[in-house]
Amino acid sequence: MSVLDGIWANYKTGSILDITGCGFKLFVQSLYTFPLGFEINEFADDTDPFDLPDVTIGHYQNDLNNELVFWNKPSPFVVDLNLICGTSGEQNCRTLFNSNYKAAGKSSGSDLITMIATYANGDKKVAIGGHINVGSPLQSISTNGRIKTQHYQFVFARLLN
Repeated sequence: MSVLDGIWANYKTGSILDITGCGFKLFVQSLYTFPLGFEINEFADDTDPFDLPDVTIGHYQNDLNNELVFWNKPSPFVVDLNLICGTSGEQNCRTLFNSNYKAAGKSSGSDLITMIATYANGDKKVAIGGHINVGSPLQSISTNGRIKTQHYQFVFARLLN
């Protein structure tokens, strides 16, 4: 049996792993700014559109006798979004960022954020206890003459499911 025959056999039996990201979408709800929430499904193509950096759940050091001491502690996790500038999802993220941006003489929303990620295969993951952490209040222009992809970062206390 050739490699192609094996691939075709797997395809016919449905045992090929589908790892597509097409169809991925997010639902973001915030306590004050967007209590009804909004959907994001317009992601950038020039960088990772949805990124979850590794989370360190344990810490360690050697004690005075050079014995390894290890402990776990709760760690927040970060979600990075890169969105096409000007889309409804990006405009809503910018509004959320500006509502929570603290400045002299400006009240801040201090929104608590919930994010629901729905993957192409139907899996859903819910992040709660979040805050918007990074964003840009204005649009930037890249060297190729295109409006830059807008980056937003959220940090969450817990992941359900």
